[in-house]
Amino acid sequence: MKKTNIFIMFVLMTALVFIGCDNGTTSNARNTDALDAAITTATALNAATSVGTEVGDVPLAAKTAYTAAIAAAQAVSEDLNMTQADIDAAVETLAAATVAFNAAIIQPDPQGDLADYIAVIQAEHDAASEGTANGEAAAGSKATLATAIAAAQTVHDDAASVAADYETAADTLGAAFMAFDLGIVSYGIHSEAAATSIDVDAVANAGSAAYGHWSDDGSWTGVMPVVSDVAATANVAEGAESWSITYDGTGIGGGAFAYFSDTLDEAAKTATDLSAYTELVFYVQAGTYFFIKIEDANANNEFSSADYTPVAAGDWDIYTIPLADFAAVDFTAVTVPVGFWNPDGWEAYYTGVLTFDNIVYR
Repeated sequence: MKKTNIFIMFVLMTALVFIGCDNGTTSNARNTDALDAAITTATALNAATSVGTEVGDVPLAAKTAYTAAIAAAQAVSEDLNMTQADIDAAVETLAAATVAFNAAIIQPDPQGDLADYIAVIQAEHDAASEGTANGEAAAGSKATLATAIAAAQTVHDDAASVAADYETAADTLGAAFMAFDLGIVSYGIHSEAAATSIDVDAVANAGSAAYGHWSDDGSWTGVMPVVSDVAATANVAEGAESWSITYDGTGIGGGAFAYFSDTLDEAAKTATDLSAYTELVFYVQAGTYFFIKIEDANANNEFSSADYTPVAAGDWDIYTIPLADFAAVDFTAVTVPVGFWNPDGWEAYYTGVLTFDNIVYR
């Protein structure tokens, strides 16, 4: 009996030793820390990269392939039958997929961007006429702009040009276009340079026969955005001041507007004939889209800035909005010539600052 017990114990201990060795070997061999870290990084990169044709986007095929590569790596990590060699191979395979994915991300093309910008400015130049009527450019300004366009084209065509040269040329051309645009005869709502403009410094947001006032004057209830004139050099396109609209994330629509009145009573706003004009133009620094509104006494139209493509000039985006889009508005009797409204409407409100300058009718 004693010998039999000893033999059984020996067999059991031998089996446990083999089992323990097998488990220990498998456990020690399956270190997935490096693979899991690579999967986490790859998943974040994949989620942050959109499919599209803009800078920073990737083609759909690249996105699909990378998503599949991440899924394959995850499967290896979760499969207890995979050896350390399998796991190490999965790390290398995912690394290669990441390299391929990054290579597929669309990169900036400074030379191509400059070519596109030259084409935009050239079109603006060609469409302009010189004269003293509303919407006409100052005498000689087209030739000046043409010289700037030619200089940018020279940089574009120079085989020795590098990315910094293209970017500098674009900035220089943008400044030349802004000077050209600010010289166009316009009816100024907030433009100190235009011949027919109203001097915002003189009226100081107090209301006048020609200038309007904003919706923060107390005639509205709720928390409205803070609207003010600012004189910071970096935030002025022309003259001494621009308009700043600061949204605090709340409000009953989150808007600010100007209208023609000689009092601070909204009910007394004066209808003005703007039927001679065809465009609303304004300069803006914005981190988001927003809504543009024009009203008469009975109707209004509102459009998102996202519906239009601005011309970039330095820190400013220059929007030209056809008045024909505001089909419901009677332009012989406009009561609110411009309003800028919170981009997220009545539910989620934008928090931040929108800065406007050179708001004019042409």
